[in-house]
Amino acid sequence: MPLPRPGHVAEREELDAAHIKGTAEAYILFIERHPASRYRAEAEARLRKLGITPPVQSPSP
Repeated sequence: MPLPRPGHVAEREELDAAHIKGTAEAYILFIERHPASRYRAEAEARLRKLGITPPVQSPSP
């Protein structure tokens, strides 16, 4: 039985998929799905390059 993958590996794959699409919608979806991701800053930087202001991160409860 294979070992489970760390969560950040799946997040990286999703961010890579957003890079392939290259759309603001793809990056926004990534941020919405993974608001606390270690890759959020990278997604936000890509949005800024597209001329889009990244969504504001909600404070943790």
